[in-house]
Amino acid sequence: MSSKGTEEGARRRRRLATIALSILLAVGLFAVMDGPQLTLALATGSLEERGIDLRDHTGDLDCGEGSGCRSGPLTAMTLNVLCRDCRSRHHDEWEVRLPHLREAIERHDPDLLALQELVGHEDVGDLLGEDSPYERVVHEFGPWIYADAALLYRRDRFDLLDSGQIWLGRSPRVPFGRAWTPISVPRYLNWALLRERERDFPLLFVTTHFDNNAENKIAAAALLADTLRPLAPNVPLVVAGDFNTDRGSNRYAVLRGNEKVAILHNTADLAPVREQAGSDAELPEEDGARRYLDPERLVDHVFVGGDAEAQVERWMLDAPVYGPRDRRPSDHPGIVTKFELVR
Repeated sequence: MSSKGTEEGARRRRRLATIALSILLAVGLFAVMDGPQLTLALATGSLEERGIDLRDHTGDLDCGEGSGCRSGPLTAMTLNVLCRDCRSRHHDEWEVRLPHLREAIERHDPDLLALQELVGHEDVGDLLGEDSPYERVVHEFGPWIYADAALLYRRDRFDLLDSGQIWLGRSPRVPFGRAWTPISVPRYLNWALLRERERDFPLLFVTTHFDNNAENKIAAAALLADTLRPLAPNVPLVVAGDFNTDRGSNRYAVLRGNEKVAILHNTADLAPVREQAGSDAELPEEDGARRYLDPERLVDHVFVGGDAEAQVERWMLDAPVYGPRDRRPSDHPGIVTKFELVR
């Protein structure tokens, strides 16, 4: 082969290498910039165009005439159900645990319910059944849902004024967008602006499930506080979920508002007593869920705050057991609290 042909072949190879590198860089940039997630959101019409914007609901935030500006007694519950496919030698399969999860919810009959570690329609349908008294708010994209932080409210008591999700990551408006660390489970804040029908009382109900990664938890706590801080002077708040954060963590102060006057108050601190139910059975030493039964190490919380004072009547850590081996339906206890909001 002539030197001219050799040079031409080398130039061709360099061009191909440049094209290949450019494609790889473009694909990498597409992924880093949440391109796949953005494409999915646009294709399914599920892009979150805003955060929690109450400006369109200014009139809805006032108390109705003659209500006395009281919510009436409210029962709120948060429960991490332990996902369908989560494997643990200390917990039975989903089908065995399911009736006990249902029974716990039915026993407390909450008005406001926060559930974590559900995924799609099948999980939600399994747990709530066909005759559920609840309306749900979850992330919907096309015919699918992602219900890791499911928000539910009693349809016979509340009207839904607005709702949405804020994603816990670098791009809060992009569903399934990257978190603050490269490989993480997608998480979001789920919110619903509700109006208690009988007393014409508004409230903002928020639920979430923080990631277990330390960096993600720190950033999520700050995002939650930054989101609620400008809203708190205008609307009563109920915030419940699995925060993967106990009260001894610096994150706990951050998510509460990290100010002299906190945005959020734990209903456990406002209750006259802290009750525990069904938690006497010992867990094996190697079971990491042991710490979740210690009220001081709980990572599941129900907070109240914003433009209302909460009068808490009852707070309970609910960890029922079943069967001869004292199994629990989840690795997390339910947290149940009864209170009234007064403006």
